[in-house]
Amino acid sequence: MRLILKEVKIWLQTQSEKYVYIKYRPKGSTDRHLETQTVLTNKDKAFTAVLVADKVEPGTEYEYEISVSGEPVISG
Repeated sequence: MRLILKEVKIWLQTQSEKYVYIKYRPKGSTDRHLETQTVLTNKDKAFTAVLVADKVEPGTEYEYEISVSGEPVISG
């Protein structure tokens, strides 16, 4: 039996309490972006979040955009 994983977890940390999420899609695609669930970072968890991109395919490169409080801050 061969196990094929179709999700990736992304860990991030903010400097204060913020809502965060990631938009992603296959590199070069013009399709609409997929999104992770929005998570609120907080002091009890050291302002960290683990976001899950659960619609990825093995062998596919993705472009992404990390948003903090609705504003894009990092893309790749």
